[in-house]
Amino acid sequence: MDHDIDDLLGKLTEEIIVLRSQIALLEQQEHKHVWLMNSLTDPGWMPLPVTTGNFVSANSFTMAGDLTAFFKVGTKVRLINIGTKFNYVVSSSYNIGTGLTTVNVIGDVFTNAAIANLMISYSNPPDFQTIFSYLATATGSGGSAGSYAEDNAWAIYSMRDREVSVTVRKRITNLGSWSGDVRIALPISTVSGYPGRFGHGFVYAQGANINAPKGITSTSSGFAYTTFFKTINATLQWSDLAVNDWFYIDTRYVI
Repeated sequence: MDHDIDDLLGKLTEEIIVLRSQIALLEQQEHKHVWLMNSLTDPGWMPLPVTTGNFVSANSFTMAGDLTAFFKVGTKVRLINIGTKFNYVVSSSYNIGTGLTTVNVIGDVFTNAAIANLMISYSNPPDFQTIFSYLATATGSGGSAGSYAEDNAWAIYSMRDREVSVTVRKRITNLGSWSGDVRIALPISTVSGYPGRFGHGFVYAQGANINAPKGITSTSSGFAYTTFFKTINATLQWSDLAVNDWFYIDTRYVI
């Protein structure tokens, strides 16, 4: 009798395992069908199993479940948060205790409201805003802003996978009270431990020969700003600058 019960329980367990596998397969097929249908009506965008979330900060939100596999660095995001927002993913993490995935992004800024209709893309959807502006703050490693002023200032960036492309233009109109190394803020920190630098950036004196810049950019690993070399062994100092000097930066780095 005991053997019959054991055999029955064993068969039931096997059937439950098979049913669970079939349900999981059906769910995957249903999700693939949704992705396929969406690709026809909303080119380039894919819905996730969860499409809603909660505001955390101006540049982060949470979603239920472990969705880190979807949010690799550089993934494009489109969502509704008091209007349509576009972003690039810079990191994601899952907390087993809360059961939430936290997603950190750059791009459009969030407001304290619900996250809805979230889509992701690993391609180039036609409606994605690929270029974003940011405040490329000029500072020194010492001193303070004082009366520092600039004009003709603009800064933009875009991402492709882990690579960030940055363009900055601005002219100094008042040196203020900064001192030490000259620094220009980046939109997001470079990855720690990555030694590579790409592109270029210069500081030019007003009317100076374009082949004789005051300094050339040095984008080091693990920092949220770029500095400038004036020689191979010396960084450009705030005391080296003058009113009407220009910053021209076109650089790429990895996060």
